[in-house]
Amino acid sequence: MITDVIIPGMTGPDLVAKLRTGRTGLVVLYMSGYDRQQIGANALERAASFLPKPFTPADLLAGIAELYATHRQAVARTRSAAP
Repeated sequence: MITDVIIPGMTGPDLVAKLRTGRTGLVVLYMSGYDRQQIGANALERAASFLPKPFTPADLLAGIAELYATHRQAVARTRSAAP
């Protein structure tokens, strides 16, 4: 999922929390015109993928590729740790 940090009527993290109900494997790439420090340390999960605006199409593709690479590694670790 790709969402802005600030959206009409709620925040991106609030939206993600609602969508994660029953979807524990949901991966998220946040974007914002504000940097992480302006947003606040507690607004996003510590390990959340983040793309600052403005960004180019290449930046977006790189952010998505990084997100999925991280997700694949986490899945592989989980599977290898299973009995």
